[in-house]
Amino acid sequence: MERTAQHGFTLYELLVTVVIMGIILSLGVPNFLEFTRNNRMAATSNDLLSAFTLARSEAVKRKAPVTVCSSLNAEAANPACGGTFADGWVVFADDSGPTPNVQIDAGEEIIRSMGPVPDGITLQTNGGSNYFSYAATGFGFGNVGGAGPALRGALMCDSRGNVAAAGGLSAARALRMDGPGRPQVVREVALVQNVADLLVGAGCP
Repeated sequence: MERTAQHGFTLYELLVTVVIMGIILSLGVPNFLEFTRNNRMAATSNDLLSAFTLARSEAVKRKAPVTVCSSLNAEAANPACGGTFADGWVVFADDSGPTPNVQIDAGEEIIRSMGPVPDGITLQTNGGSNYFSYAATGFGFGNVGGAGPALRGALMCDSRGNVAAAGGLSAARALRMDGPGRPQVVREVALVQNVADLLVGAGCP
């Protein structure tokens, strides 16, 4: 009787393969999760920074006030200011009067809008501030009457907190405004803590 050859893996080979896969996963999954969290944090801070940078340049270009405000419905056809920056934000031409009123009035152009920050990221601002307005000169207006304090600093954190991550930089991010209203994102642990303590008045959860 002619025998048919059997081809396949031995039990020993399968066990070795499973062990190797386990080692690869144990090393790769944490690194992938860290990479994902870093990208999510970087995207959030860059989006917020670009909103203020755009508002400043648009105010100068239009020679009229431009405001960035938080919004609960930023991506709607007719968004309104409200909520917190974690809910989303809108950049708009706040030019219905000689000074901004931090309200999106009829006829005012929406320049850019952004929805909520990703899950797992907290975004806190000084005194719960939910706006910043630029004059036609590109300088910040400061506090607008009736609208509460203007944004001076914002702190963005995830579950890692303000600790050194990739490259020795913080896993958290902070945005701060200088006197004229020029925004800057900082990543060093000490600088993030400085913004948290002196400007925002709160730390990472």
